[in-house]
Amino acid sequence: EKERYKYEIDRHAYETVIGVYETYHEKGRQEGREQGMEQGKKQGIEQGKLETARAMKQNGESVELIQKYTGLSIDVINRL
Repeated sequence: EKERYKYEIDRHAYETVIGVYETYHEKGRQEGREQGMEQGKKQGIEQGKLETARAMKQNGESVELIQKYTGLSIDVINRL
C-alpha cells in the first residue's frame, strides 16, 4: 500500500512536469512563429521600399523625392 501511494505521487509529479514542459514548449514555438512572421513582414516591407526606389530611380526621379517616399537613406538609394 505504501509503495503504491509512493508510485502514484511519483506518477503525478512526472505528469505535472511533462505537462509544464509541453505548455512551455508550445508557448516557445508560438513565440518563435510570431517572431518569424514579424521579421518576414519587416523584410517584405523593406524589399518593397527598395523595389519602389529602384523603379523611381529608373524613371529619373530625384534622390530627394525617392527618399521622401521610401524613407531610405541617400546612400542606399545611390547604391541602387
